[in-house]
Amino acid sequence: MRPCRIGRDLTDAPRGVPAIDLFGLSAEQVRSRYPAVYQWLLERVKPERDQNQRDTYRDN
Repeated sequence: MRPCRIGRDLTDAPRGVPAIDLFGLSAEQVRSRYPAVYQWLLERVKPERDQNQRDTYRDN
């Protein structure tokens, strides 16, 4: 987890919104190291991504 900031956070009060950063990890690595995060993504993010028509958005 790392802070997620947009321009408004820099000019106004920061929202304190975290982002999940798994760059460089395979699905297997995430599942073994962070099982709760993997399950959350599988239940909440993957169904929406599976509906996307763009291959890169759907597959990554």
